[in-house]
Amino acid sequence: VAGVERAAQLRKESKSANFDLDHIKILLDGVVESKTAYLNEPYCNNDESEKDFRGLVLFDAETLTATLKKANELGLITHIHSMGDGATKTSLDSHEKAGTVPKMRNAITHLQLVNPSDIERMAKLGIVAVTNPYWFTKDLSYDLSAACIGEERAAAQYPMKSLFDEEIKVTTASDYPILTVFNPLQDIQRGVMRQLLNQPETLLGGNERVTVEQMIEAVTLNGAYQFKCEDKLGSITVGKQADLAILDTDITACKPENISDAKVLRTMIGGEWVYTRAE
Repeated sequence: VAGVERAAQLRKESKSANFDLDHIKILLDGVVESKTAYLNEPYCNNDESEKDFRGLVLFDAETLTATLKKANELGLITHIHSMGDGATKTSLDSHEKAGTVPKMRNAITHLQLVNPSDIERMAKLGIVAVTNPYWFTKDLSYDLSAACIGEERAAAQYPMKSLFDEEIKVTTASDYPILTVFNPLQDIQRGVMRQLLNQPETLLGGNERVTVEQMIEAVTLNGAYQFKCEDKLGSITVGKQADLAILDTDITACKPENISDAKVLRTMIGGEWVYTRAE
């Protein structure tokens, strides 16, 4: 709780018209590939001596509940790192105990494994789902996670359509600097395709594919919603700040595999052109 109070003080000291430290990040578990993500059921490759091992949870329930409650009381939005379904369940349990409300826009990020019943709980609590579409394929990290949790659970990683279906506010993030790819067009393409180009064997959860329009909403208006600035950002609307980019391609009409090829022709911030493509 002392850390939350310190964060609130830093926010007060640094806040300006274009800068606001209104979020705090809470690392609740680790990652599946190192067996540090916190699961509802044990890892499948445990030794006999640790056959019930489910990973690590870094906050006890009482501390997490108190942290969430204090943060929201001080006007801070919470952003919980949760890879395992056990961590997400723990997060939601603490949100319920803390009495957090949808208007705070509290978020859970990564959501690698999520129990379907907890997706319903996220919707009821008004939790924002911060996703990382770059990971939505079968690649080396998939092979590593499958070795730890088995093919059935691995194949159900990173839900997306299920989140939209429950009318959860879904946003996207690059997870920089863990990943150094932060191209929203690539995120849109990956959310729609969930596989690498010309590699159908890398398809991860075809039933969780979403539409281009849903992905555009995730990277624009929903992102503004998460940061409580949808009244001035996130869409081209009279009365909002004129932040926009012009592409050379209609990404709602082109083939999904061509979305990330679109080029930015011009960029406007606050009604002023700040970038024009040289060619």
